[in-house]
Amino acid sequence: RPGASGPDRLADGTPIIGMGQFNTAFAVGGSNHYMGTSESALSGLTEFTMSGWIRSGPFGNSRVGLWGQNDAIEFGYIEPDTLQIWTPNGGSLNWDSEEAIPIDSWFHLATVGTGEELQLYVNGEQVATGGSPINGNYGESQFPFRVGGGGIFDDTGNQYSGVIDEVAIWDRALSADQILTHFQTIKAGVVPGD
Repeated sequence: RPGASGPDRLADGTPIIGMGQFNTAFAVGGSNHYMGTSESALSGLTEFTMSGWIRSGPFGNSRVGLWGQNDAIEFGYIEPDTLQIWTPNGGSLNWDSEEAIPIDSWFHLATVGTGEELQLYVNGEQVATGGSPINGNYGESQFPFRVGGGGIFDDTGNQYSGVIDEVAIWDRALSADQILTHFQTIKAGVVPGD
């Protein structure tokens, strides 16, 4: 269900200038609403970065997918208040998000796999590290990359309820400074010509 309002302000009221007045986001809800590609974009990666904006609605289900590829690199809520990055070869990282990410507020999330560890960023700040070094790659599967459900932690399901915007993936590990700059640029906007 496209057409929801995109990020306009953070939970503390700070305006998000860089999205633009007419930005729209993807409203996710119901059992069949998700986005995806036919590509297995996350298979065989030795490093990765994934990022996007979320505004969660209330949900009580476990295993709610935000974005990722089943059996390769998976990201979402493994419990209603716990975000998880999971990979078959690099382990997993769990982070208690209950206090830090209240429902109905916009947040920028970024996940990174450096080959040595997994990292999670919220609004440009690193909040957790974990996982284990990989021997080869993070994982391979024939499942497609999905956003908002359609099978992220499992081959089907994992439906999210909320709004998602500006999902991006890289086949390299962005640095902490690059993630912070990415967040701050979107939050503050840029002066034309810069």
